[in-house]
Amino acid sequence: MKRVALYDLAEMPTTFDFATWCVIAKTLGANHVRFIYEGKIATWKYPEHVAWRRFANILIPLCRLAGMTYSMGAKVEGRTFPYMTGDTIKLFNSKGHIEKLKSVIQPPKGQYTTITLRDSFRNRYRNSNSEAWGRFKAYLESIGKKVIVIPECEDDPVDIVERMALYAGAEMNLGANCGPMQLCLLSDAPYIVLNICPKNDTDEKTYDMERLLKDSGYWNVQFPFHNSRQLLVWEPDSYENILKSYQAMTLERVAA
Repeated sequence: MKRVALYDLAEMPTTFDFATWCVIAKTLGANHVRFIYEGKIATWKYPEHVAWRRFANILIPLCRLAGMTYSMGAKVEGRTFPYMTGDTIKLFNSKGHIEKLKSVIQPPKGQYTTITLRDSFRNRYRNSNSEAWGRFKAYLESIGKKVIVIPECEDDPVDIVERMALYAGAEMNLGANCGPMQLCLLSDAPYIVLNICPKNDTDEKTYDMERLLKDSGYWNVQFPFHNSRQLLVWEPDSYENILKSYQAMTLERVAA
């Protein structure tokens, strides 16, 4: 039986926030996404051509990772759902579980660690500390680790299904807080995610992330649905913070 969740493209963002929306919709019983399109796609975050590109490269494959089918067209009967992180926490606290994202293809063979780098034209203050991550990559390689660096790829995106498989098969996935890391945050893939709420030290006007997180009850905490291989680090992604967090997690796993 088709249980329809409605996603209005004229109003809703074509971002990785859709991953949160999918998890909420699936947990609450939906199994089919109806993308409502009646001649307009939202452009309040991106120009129209970017919005369409992100719709194809992010939203469509996320349906597959959430285990839902999809269609597109005029509005039909169905339910609407929120897409904020705080709503996921509230849902887990009320139900005791959430339906997480899952890889739908086999991960690569062998042991490896991933580093995801954000370098976007939008909200530049959230971009990764590339110098620190370069040093950390060199450290990992010096102790014999294979490292796969995955750019966020605003202009030349990595296939989401392949990205999810990489994350699912990794020894550890590391990165600053950014859209693609939602695939880890909302799945059972291992992760260390830093710089959860960076300070905006640019002249770019944007939303107040700190206020949004605090209002949602999501501040300086771990997700209630995280596992022992998953860690949020609220400090900036300096080399020292990356290294300290990684060593703490790997030592804990060895001890366990």
